[in-house]
Amino acid sequence: MKMFGELLAEPDLTEGERKEYCDILNQSLDKLTFLTESMIRISRLESGIIQLKPLKTDLNELLLEAIKQIYFKAVYKKVSIIFDPQEEVWINLDVNWTREAIINILDNGIKYSRPDGTLTIKVTEYDIYTRIDITDNGLGIEEKEQSKIFQRFYRGRGSEDKEGVGIGLYLARKVITQQNGYIKVSSDGRTGSTFSLFLPR
Repeated sequence: MKMFGELLAEPDLTEGERKEYCDILNQSLDKLTFLTESMIRISRLESGIIQLKPLKTDLNELLLEAIKQIYFKAVYKKVSIIFDPQEEVWINLDVNWTREAIINILDNGIKYSRPDGTLTIKVTEYDIYTRIDITDNGLGIEEKEQSKIFQRFYRGRGSEDKEGVGIGLYLARKVITQQNGYIKVSSDGRTGSTFSLFLPR
């Protein structure tokens, strides 16, 4: 950012060069903002500054709100989102933080999906837990990496050219576990992944 800021001060730049440098500078600012906001969220959760406040919530409505947040990114990547709520599902959870966790996983699925891929969301109710499956048909996650992807700042195979800093999945698991739930991932390492969120009913 400092370098491109200095380049923009040069008087003999062409209009094309100036636009290119501005675009790069803005992209860097977006990344820095995302990283800073994510770190603040994590810090607040871990230090107990923010207490999760469970409320009786329509889970289908929460999922639809999360989908809206990442919809245009999916359209840009040509990824179809499949979610067909069958019936009302009511559950006690912190709406804002749980939505944030789900958005992170949806965003991750879009990021690693192939163009013209699909992202499927399915809700299943059990006696003790409500399960949310988010399935993509992207690169997949090798078995040796599946225990690492929820670590802070971990970025696995195929992430070299993808945006992000390795915080989203860590934050998602933190939010879910603080509500006495858990997340697991399943993948054959080649043809996509399923992230399963289990939230107590």
